Amino acid sequence: MEKTTPLTVADWAPAPIAWKAFCTENPGLGLAGTRASWSWLNRNYGQALIAAGVMRKSVGRTMLINTKTFAHVAFEMLTTQPTHTN
Repeated sequence: MEKTTPLTVADWAPAPIAWKAFCTENPGLGLAGTRASWSWLNRNYGQALIAAGVMRKSVGRTMLINTKTFAHVAFEMLTTQPTHTN
């Protein structure tokens, strides 16, 4: 079994807030961090981000992002994997 780093509740933030911060920190990607760009990300990469363990859907249907691991995984996906709409 692969050794993983324990995560705490503090590592998880509401997805729109974490997404906006990610976009602000990575202006070269050309993404604004708006509700529309969040919808685009979720539509094209949401399932892959959930499978990668960096995003989760809560019981209340709120999407959560792991603030410690999301940036690296999302950057890799956004720069190496085509979207379904391309």
